[in-house]
Amino acid sequence: MFLFVGLFLFWVILNGRMTLEICLFGVVIAGVLTWFSRKFIRDGQVKRHTVRYYQLLVQYGFLLVVEIVKANICVMKLAFSRRLNFQPALVSFETPLKDEALQVMLANSITITPGTMTVLLEDGRFVVHCLDQDLGVGIDRCSFVRLLQQMEEADKAEGGQKNGITE
Repeated sequence: MFLFVGLFLFWVILNGRMTLEICLFGVVIAGVLTWFSRKFIRDGQVKRHTVRYYQLLVQYGFLLVVEIVKANICVMKLAFSRRLNFQPALVSFETPLKDEALQVMLANSITITPGTMTVLLEDGRFVVHCLDQDLGVGIDRCSFVRLLQQMEEADKAEGGQKNGITE
């Protein structure tokens, strides 16, 4: 409770005045920071798992943006090329990922990347529709899968925690 009150007072002092809006935002922000602190910080030490997992998550976000840009360029080349005979394909593969949340993350990443769409995800088996056959080459060994495997390993290394939250 002391942390919450301290954070709230700090918020009010930084704002320099006290209005209903500032107080409401202060309560929300102080509540979120208090929850986060109690959830992920123990005895003044941030759990190593949390830091490693979220470093990989941020890295994954950057990778996703880069892959979306690259895929946009590739699809643009296909759309503006004189060759209008695309060869759509369904690519099927098994993922080494065991965690369902990470499998869904992979499926969403594939779908959000232009030119590909996850059609089926069932028990670690993916079926992906590709705008052209070339877009499906090596999709089972893509950089998304490697980074998600590292996230899964970081999860296991911390004794069965899942996404930084003790079950």
